[in-house]
Amino acid sequence: MDYRNKFPVIHKLFYEKFGQWRDQIKEKTQIIDGVYVLYANRPVHRLIGADNQGVLYIGKGRNIIEYKRIGNLINSLNETDTSHQAGVRLNPLLKEVYPIADMEIEVILAEDYSDLESRLLHAYSEQFGELPPLNRVLP
Repeated sequence: MDYRNKFPVIHKLFYEKFGQWRDQIKEKTQIIDGVYVLYANRPVHRLIGADNQGVLYIGKGRNIIEYKRIGNLINSLNETDTSHQAGVRLNPLLKEVYPIADMEIEVILAEDYSDLESRLLHAYSEQFGELPPLNRVLP
C-alpha cells in the first residue's frame, strides 16, 4: 500500500494538516521513515527542459512522521530556524520567484526510504541534467 500525501508549506497549515494525517496513518502502518519532495507548483527551468512539476528538493528522514527532519525544512522555509540547508538555500530572491505560499511538500512513507530517495534523485538528474535546485549531491 502507498502511504503518501501533500501538505502546504506555510508553517501553521503544515503542522495542522500533517498532524491530522500522521494520526490517521499511525493506525494503518508501522512504517515511520520516508522521503519528502518540495514542489514549487510552477515550472522550474533546468539544463534539459522545464520541470513542469516544479520539484525544488528531494530529501529523506528517519521517523519522518515525528516531524524532525521535515519539520526542520518547514521551519527553515518559514524562517523560524536555519537547521535545514535546503530551506536556507531558498533565499529571499528565490522566494520572490517561488513563494512558499504556493509550495507543497509531499511525504512518502517507505521502508526503503534511502533507496527511494536515491532513485528519485537519479531519475531527476537523468531527465533534467542536474539535481533539483535545492539539492547538492547525489547519494
